[in-house]
Amino acid sequence: MNLEHYRQLLTARERDLTSDIQRQDANIAEAQDEVGDPEDLAVADQNKSTAIELSTNAADNLAMVREALTRMDEGVYGKCVACGRDIGEARLNAVPWTPYCIEDQEKLDKENGSVMHATM
Repeated sequence: MNLEHYRQLLTARERDLTSDIQRQDANIAEAQDEVGDPEDLAVADQNKSTAIELSTNAADNLAMVREALTRMDEGVYGKCVACGRDIGEARLNAVPWTPYCIEDQEKLDKENGSVMHATM
């Protein structure tokens, strides 16, 4: 496994997510500064709500990326945190921050009632 390749993917994703969070935080601040009639306030509230949701999702993804980088530094990147088996390279190429092999991800999704299917 080419760890440097995955480190570059993760580092690029970390940069992108950090930028997204900063942009959404600016959108939140801008929505708070908007003043106007009730329609403007309703639109501003909706924009703020959307920006908060996007920022929260990006922060969650950023945490997963940073956890993957930590696993890499600890020498356990590419091993499933649930069972210890190798995570397939096709899966790591699709979702380089994943902590689970496909089998354990599917179990987790089923337990959580997730409608999403594990990638690769």
